[in-house]
Amino acid sequence: MNKRELGNKMEERAAEYLIKHGHVILSRNYYTRTGEIDIISLDGSYIVFTEVKYRNETDCGLPQEAVDRKKQKHMIKSARRYIYEHGMNEDVINIRFDVIAMLNDKIVYYKNAFEA
Repeated sequence: MNKRELGNKMEERAAEYLIKHGHVILSRNYYTRTGEIDIISLDGSYIVFTEVKYRNETDCGLPQEAVDRKKQKHMIKSARRYIYEHGMNEDVINIRFDVIAMLNDKIVYYKNAFEA
């Protein structure tokens, strides 16, 4: 399995996890010029922008550590683009940025991992 196939498989597991926990998936692999958002979902009154990170070992650090400030900025810009494209008002809707970190078979869900 190549890196892209593995990434798709892990994102599918993450989407299943979110659905199991009450989310409604709105979009996957949303691309903009500033980056990509792996999963966009609805959780109650929140539009949730989720980054999925997978590692099979910790030689390069923990998966959640890969969502650094630069990645966060790209996600925020992409989220704003999504909101704009879908005619939503950023000041009215509830927005949240989550991270799903996967280390081998273990999933750790960081709800509200960072703020815009």
